[in-house]
Amino acid sequence: MSLAALFWAIVAFMQGCLLSQYGQKQLQYVWLNQTRKKLLGFSALIFLAGSLGLNCWHEGSSVGPLSWLFVILPAAFFLQLFSFYLLRTYFIQLWLAAMLVAIFFSVSSWSKG
Repeated sequence: MSLAALFWAIVAFMQGCLLSQYGQKQLQYVWLNQTRKKLLGFSALIFLAGSLGLNCWHEGSSVGPLSWLFVILPAAFFLQLFSFYLLRTYFIQLWLAAMLVAIFFSVSSWSKG
């Protein structure tokens, strides 16, 4: 399992939470206008595709999609739920930290080649 793929999936799920009606109601971020919502939605899809690609590159084309579907996506979903319900006041900071960790693991996995 690729840690970069896990953190990119967490970032994508957190962005999905920011875009959901319940998330918008609970978090009440005023900076989230229509243009930023479209951008977040599009980038969430890109992050999920990148997560799948990184996991397939790390695990191989036969095991990669299965481990992404049955391990990475559920883990990312439950970690996102945990951060939303228990650490709601730090949600944006956790989202940005997850993005930085994902970038770090992506760069480190590419440098290993």
